Amino acid sequence: MIKLGLCAAAFASAAFVALRPPPIPTEADHQAVVKRVLIDPGSARFEQAWKSKRSPLVWCGYVNAKNFHGSYMGLRGYIAFMDDKQVNIEGETHPIALTGAGATVFYGRWKAYCD
Repeated sequence: MIKLGLCAAAFASAAFVALRPPPIPTEADHQAVVKRVLIDPGSARFEQAWKSKRSPLVWCGYVNAKNFHGSYMGLRGYIAFMDDKQVNIEGETHPIALTGAGATVFYGRWKAYCD
């Protein structure tokens, strides 16, 4: 009977751990995700980062980083989706081309998550 009680307690404890929500990403977490898509991650300069009012798993902000010529590009908006580690950067082709329909997608997402 004691063994059965211990097994039930262990199962209940494991189920409780599995149901806990993932931790809310920190500023350092989202910066690491943004840096993954930059050509020169070490050059990243972040400004005005904030959590989206729509979702605690989405971060918005501005980043200035060097391009492949070694020049800083200027501040560009970004949206970091921490649940699937995807990033949209204003003017970048990762993961969508920001010309035509791609630009509309970025600015639509910016308006939905960051305004």
